[in-house]
Amino acid sequence: MLDLSILNPNQKEAVLNTKGPLLVLAGAGTGKTTVITYKIAHLLAQSICTPNNILAVTFTNKAAYQMQDRIMRLCGQKINYLGTFHSTALRILRTHANLIDLASNLTIIDYPDQIKLIKNIYIDHNFDNNKLDYKAAHHLITSWKDLNLFPDQVDHHDKTAVAIYKHYQDRLQTANLADFGDILLYVNKIFDQYESVLRMYQEQFDYILVDEYQDTNKIQYEWVRKIAGQKQNICCVGDDDQSIYSWRGAQVSNILGFHKDFPNTQIITLSNNYRSTQRILDVAQSIISNNKDRYDKNLKSSASHATNPIKLVCCTNSGSEAEFISQEILKLSHDSSVAVLVRTNFQTRILEDTFLRNRINYKIIGTTRFYELKEVKDVLAYIRATLNVNDDIALERIINVPKRGIGDASMAKFRANASDHGISLHESIKMMLDAGSISKKGTTELEKLIQGLERWKKYFMELKASEAVEKILEESGYMLMLVQNTFEQGKVDNVKELLVTIGEYDDIYKFLEHAALVNEEKEEDSDFVVKVMTVHGAKGLEFDTVFLPNWNQGIFPSSKGMSNLAEERRVAYVAVTRAKYNLYISYSTYMKTKDNYYAPQSPSQFALEIKEDLLVKDSFPSFASPSKLNPGMKIFHKIFGAGLVVKELDYSKYEVAFKDSGIKVIHKDFLSTT
Repeated sequence: MLDLSILNPNQKEAVLNTKGPLLVLAGAGTGKTTVITYKIAHLLAQSICTPNNILAVTFTNKAAYQMQDRIMRLCGQKINYLGTFHSTALRILRTHANLIDLASNLTIIDYPDQIKLIKNIYIDHNFDNNKLDYKAAHHLITSWKDLNLFPDQVDHHDKTAVAIYKHYQDRLQTANLADFGDILLYVNKIFDQYESVLRMYQEQFDYILVDEYQDTNKIQYEWVRKIAGQKQNICCVGDDDQSIYSWRGAQVSNILGFHKDFPNTQIITLSNNYRSTQRILDVAQSIISNNKDRYDKNLKSSASHATNPIKLVCCTNSGSEAEFISQEILKLSHDSSVAVLVRTNFQTRILEDTFLRNRINYKIIGTTRFYELKEVKDVLAYIRATLNVNDDIALERIINVPKRGIGDASMAKFRANASDHGISLHESIKMMLDAGSISKKGTTELEKLIQGLERWKKYFMELKASEAVEKILEESGYMLMLVQNTFEQGKVDNVKELLVTIGEYDDIYKFLEHAALVNEEKEEDSDFVVKVMTVHGAKGLEFDTVFLPNWNQGIFPSSKGMSNLAEERRVAYVAVTRAKYNLYISYSTYMKTKDNYYAPQSPSQFALEIKEDLLVKDSFPSFASPSKLNPGMKIFHKIFGAGLVVKELDYSKYEVAFKDSGIKVIHKDFLSTT
């Protein structure tokens, strides 16, 4: 007999409901996995279904394995169809592949092989990678498959992209290959063309469960609806407030419209939260309640721990935010879990620098460390190749970025010539250009690059370091390459953040030294590690203490995200509900630009949506800035130390001379007379 006493009343009701369509709205931390596993165990223990008559699908193999293990421990049985959408559909595809002229032993290729195949198509058909690069083409192909579209069904303004898709599918089929997007695409095709096959699975599955239903895309949604058939014994579990993956095809309308797709739907809401304090839940509710098209849920904390105040901290800039976070982390117990959740990857740069300075052990989760990002390494290579004509590694990295028509064969000739004459790669290319021994195709672009490298070096003597680098990126075409690609906005942001960092250095060599030292830092052996990750990467996780930096308008919500403000607000909701005991939200009043100026910033509208009685407001640093500064006055800056005011500029900014850092332009709010 299955013991259901561990369940709360709403969980128990969801488990015992086994007839007709059921939507379980599982708010953050309400025990949805418990409901799914107990429900399957109940179906088996009561002989309502056999292990072969239940279909359960989720989004990760890890979740599937954990569910199967828990079901086995609950009732001593396993179900035969429990897995991800892809793994479950692949079993069906292999069984019926011959019906659509596919072999049952087709090979599923991974992402690197998919990109390699697309790259070969570009080469064979002379497609321009600068207009639509390989990864952008792959993104489009994947999105079309998620919409259940074959090449002949795509109506898109970019005919080249559609042609690439067609060539891609032809090559996959010829080689007996498929990618992950093909699996559901082909299974839906089989179901549409062979009603008898679809009916067979509809009759086999007496009960269907779908986890994380708010994350389903169009093709997954259609696949689930087809298999549900006339029985409609289906239970979907999810939370519309945590639907944050529209950028990869997820449709929140799937969960919001469930009751329309399945008439006579019963809706059960899980509202007992076992993770967070009530104040954290109330903060999350204050934010998410501003979304209009949602299921109303009011989570109640079942946690026994004390409710700590939620801090909203106003900082002078992102540097002081990182310093504030560091100082708070240093006060925490080392047996607690701590996370800093950022909206976008470029925000990690200042955190990494500050944590290293404060000797805080951290780990970047789910993304690459800032100075290891491809675009950051590209920019560093441009700087190095400009400053040092003997830096062959740097030149080889940037010689074809953006594309300049330099192939592997040409590079081999350049290297061989350099080796034969004992000269650098830079000198080798110049020698071969002068001798006319390079094909005409690559001559013009190579000449531009070599002449540019020689011209750009002067920029570092004539301009500020950040201005020199910006001009190099413009004249080389590197920045244009990123800007023209709509899928590279994150890389553009990262390059802009790098320019801000360079702007903090008067000497470009000191910056290069800093970048090298940061990259060389290794994680210390320690049980206490601060996790730094994006909010998306933290979904499904929980931490004792959570820091949410840069809650500024334009960052969170992002400027790009303003077109889908409801989803940005859901991302904020997910961020807040990762915290168990302590939550810190911070924002900056000014943001440093690449020109070393400070632009005024507004706090995020999401921070302003939180009820004031839920927050303790604070500021960092706490010293007061003077109302008026006169030339010659002694002042103090938290980072640069003591200095003298040189002159007043516009917009409350001052030119200040520091002993070790030279002349800086700083807003008065960052200066103190004490």
